Amino acid sequence: MIYVNIYLDKNSPLYNELSIKKLLHNSSFSIFLGLKPSIGETLRLNHLNASDEKLKKFLSHHATLYFKIDDIIQSYVITHAHNGIPVLDLKCTLIEKPF
Repeated sequence: MIYVNIYLDKNSPLYNELSIKKLLHNSSFSIFLGLKPSIGETLRLNHLNASDEKLKKFLSHHATLYFKIDDIIQSYVITHAHNGIPVLDLKCTLIEKPF
C-alpha cells in the first residue's frame, strides 16, 4: 500500500468545501492506493476507498470524484522496523466530467 496526500488548488470549490468541513490536514487529505500513480493518471475517489472516517461520511453524500494527477511533489518512506510505507504528495485537479 502507498499512502498518498492529495493537494488541490486552493481556489477550487472542492478545496473550500473540504476546508470548511475541516477535512483537510496541512492543506491536503490522505488516502491509500494499491499502486504508485503517475503524472497524468486519473484517480477515482468515493466513500468506498477513502481511509478517513470523516472523509468517508463526506463522500457518501457525493458522487465519485475524479482527479487528474498534475505533479508528484515529493516522495518519502515512513519506516516501521524493517517494513516501509511509501508516501507520495500529489498535486491534483478535480475533473468535473471525466467521461
